[in-house]
Amino acid sequence: GINAEYGEYIASLRIKNTATMEDDYSTPRQQQQLTEAELLDKRFLGRVIRPSDDQFEKEAIRSVNAQIRHVHEKPRLIIQARGVADVIECVKYAKEKGLSVSARSSSNSLHWTTDGLLIDLSLMRGVRVNPQKRTVRVEGGAIQKDVDRATAIHRLAVPAGILPRVGFAGTAFGGGIGWLSRSFGLTADHLVSVDLVTANGELLICDEKNHSDLFWALRGAGHNFGIITSFKLRAHPIDTVYVGMMAFPLERYKEVSKEYVALFSNPDTPRQLSVYLAFSTSLEARMKNILVLVCYNGPEKDGARYVKAFRDLKPIVTRLASMPFHVWQSSNEHMESPGCHVHQKASIVDSLPETLFETIYKSFTDVPSPHSLVIIEPFGGAMLDTPLEATAVAWRNHKFAVTTMSIWEKEADSSTNINWLNKTLELMTPFKVSVTYINYLVDSPLNEKLASPHELYGDFLPKLLKLKKEYDPNNLFFKELS
Repeated sequence: GINAEYGEYIASLRIKNTATMEDDYSTPRQQQQLTEAELLDKRFLGRVIRPSDDQFEKEAIRSVNAQIRHVHEKPRLIIQARGVADVIECVKYAKEKGLSVSARSSSNSLHWTTDGLLIDLSLMRGVRVNPQKRTVRVEGGAIQKDVDRATAIHRLAVPAGILPRVGFAGTAFGGGIGWLSRSFGLTADHLVSVDLVTANGELLICDEKNHSDLFWALRGAGHNFGIITSFKLRAHPIDTVYVGMMAFPLERYKEVSKEYVALFSNPDTPRQLSVYLAFSTSLEARMKNILVLVCYNGPEKDGARYVKAFRDLKPIVTRLASMPFHVWQSSNEHMESPGCHVHQKASIVDSLPETLFETIYKSFTDVPSPHSLVIIEPFGGAMLDTPLEATAVAWRNHKFAVTTMSIWEKEADSSTNINWLNKTLELMTPFKVSVTYINYLVDSPLNEKLASPHELYGDFLPKLLKLKKEYDPNNLFFKELS
């Protein structure tokens, strides 16, 4: 299937080149007769989308987050790049015309330029696996399920996020945490090399030997220094995983949280086990729940033993089974909320006292939307195998992420739901540390900026600022998360 798609792509390029061959070898006089729009179209293999084009409105606001679609202004021009050459030309064109620049890899991208050039990488979704070397080459526009599908054929996996339609580059270069992070480490820890187009329109190959300072920065602060066109990662062999969920009425949060704290306070809890707690609302039963979400990277008999304490509490729903990892990943698509408005932020904590659970419980009883969530996610395990200073991931050595997600359907309800989020985050202040996770930060112009640069990058900020001045001195890549 991959070879067939590649063949079709090459054929399409041949057709295009053949169709425009006369123009490609036209004289300077003939070139001068072309309009500026025609010259621009000839400059790129990909598509140039202007405000006058029928598809502009759709592409300009393409986001799974309705909050972004409603409040975001539109770019002046969109170019859907076909490859590295297009991205380089995009940067050069933007500099020629004095346009601001931003890049979008998927429909989960949240911030783009409102008065300039939007470089869309969504046509660059190639994933190439080397099963012998256990490496994966990923293009900048690939999404999570592209990588999951390609690696699953070879019984491999790269630890990354849990949502299938999220852009993989954004996950990797913000850190990257998910079901397999305790087993294998962060996505950023698996990066081998990165192809990056800089603010000068130069292609750099970054790894441990070449531009090693920039390679360090890209692993955790990769939103800041250029446009990532492709990257190579290490992968791990993986078989079936023991996964699923157990649901309890919200009122039983004390029993459930007690077992959760005991589980991750036990030094014998294996790194192969990842368990999330989720405060949620069952749309079918119309009742608030606390969910225990399980992923054990190993045999069912072992996984079942480690979560027995939760089963002994007699949940109202139990769905646990062994399955291939990529099947479990794809089943998480229901956790995404396309078409809804989404704001969220993670409070990183080092402990889970009873007062923290009580705070979440009280706030969640007043949650205005049945789609909103509060999720507790464990760190540790293989995440700690990489030293803190080895990458720009400032939150690595902490213990848990408590992510408050405000999700609602109607634009008219925005104020109420944003207020609930902000109030909950304020209540979390006594428990959290000074840094947060950039990939769990979703904001919009309707809300105040949720995080400062120091909160995103911690003690690494001075070093990152120095590198920013070196590689992007004029701050071409300046958007909200920069």
